[in-house]
Amino acid sequence: MTAELQHQSVLFGKLPREIRDMVYLAMWDVSGTQQHVFEHEDGSGDVTHFPCILAAGKTDSRNDEFETMWHKQQARRPRSLVEDPVWARRMSSTWNEHWKCEEAMLARMGEGRKSETLFLPSLLTCRRMYDEALPTLYASTTLVLTSLPLAHHLLVAAPSPNTRLWRAARLSLTVPYEQLHRHRTNDYAGRPSTAPHRWAELCGALSNLVRFAALRAVALRLDVADTDRFWWEVRERWVLSPVRGRLARCLVLQLPELTADVDTMRPYQFIPPTPCSSIGELSGGEDDGPAVATAATTTTATENWNRYTVPTPYKPLWISAAATSPQRGPAEETVRDTEYPSASTNPSPETPPSTGSGSGSGSGSGSDSPGVPPIPFMRLERYQRRRWSREPVGDGVQARLEFFNPREHKVLGRERRREKIRGLFRGLLMM
Repeated sequence: MTAELQHQSVLFGKLPREIRDMVYLAMWDVSGTQQHVFEHEDGSGDVTHFPCILAAGKTDSRNDEFETMWHKQQARRPRSLVEDPVWARRMSSTWNEHWKCEEAMLARMGEGRKSETLFLPSLLTCRRMYDEALPTLYASTTLVLTSLPLAHHLLVAAPSPNTRLWRAARLSLTVPYEQLHRHRTNDYAGRPSTAPHRWAELCGALSNLVRFAALRAVALRLDVADTDRFWWEVRERWVLSPVRGRLARCLVLQLPELTADVDTMRPYQFIPPTPCSSIGELSGGEDDGPAVATAATTTTATENWNRYTVPTPYKPLWISAAATSPQRGPAEETVRDTEYPSASTNPSPETPPSTGSGSGSGSGSGSDSPGVPPIPFMRLERYQRRRWSREPVGDGVQARLEFFNPREHKVLGRERRREKIRGLFRGLLMM
């Protein structure tokens, strides 16, 4: 369909294309250059958007805000369980660190207010404005996705022709443990898993957009959805093995802090860890500069581990005093590439990947540290994981297993207490 030239219009007849593009960019800036993309909660499957109100450089404040209230309650009623519907909803928010954006969206919907952006009115004005304005919209707007099923639908299952125009994307995903590792595991008969590999397929779609389309900046924040899983159980190098090439080189990656140093898991983790920080603007901002190490100094993995401190009230019982000492090590080591175990073998902590001596690409390549793979991403950051979760029944908020201490945290119900103790025991066995 060809658009009419509309020379009688002041916008199209007298203003040059450069000025019109400036007008379009001003409209998108007023509407918000960071937009959440999500499905309506009415179950219709319709996709809509809402401006992101999380400022660049801001971290998830739920831990600090809730713990202030928790400590006040403990002073009055020791070992009591906090039951609060507002905080229960916040701790179970599928929007992750964007929970304030979700609350603002729900408040607007509750008041019956319509969208205040200029996206739809501008694009529906006429065909010529649609054709001219759409590329500038995607070029200046970062799309924020907090749902793996929706991201998979938009980029893999049913991508639209406009997907190739995406310039920047920010994903904050909580994915079940099994689904994160599915593309590297076998079924019980020893055959490669035939279940849908949504995570790996999403990484492949993002790689194609970087290689063949306009996508140039990607920020990814990952966490495991299972509340009874520790992050240090996650084989980070397996999980992120689909992220390679140009996608890795333009990726700002955020992973949870490692709260335990487990020898059998080290080959699967990105070491050295970096201090807890936040992702700023995708093009730089407050967090400009590489978060990965330079080749100036090398240290052992144990020395790097000593840079971590676990918050004292939630220090897991099995972590030794040495592992949580507050001393700071020298600059992080640079590392080399590794040979990952093939998908034909079942993963187990007892069979860590063998290490190679090939040189790797990306940040930190070129080091002479043997047998340790590099961090191939543009920037790798560690963030403080959410330490609380909603109880399965009711509005109770309880410490997640990774930060649970039976001496300090109360659990309602004998079975729930058994689950917690079994989880702690499983963690001890892995170590």
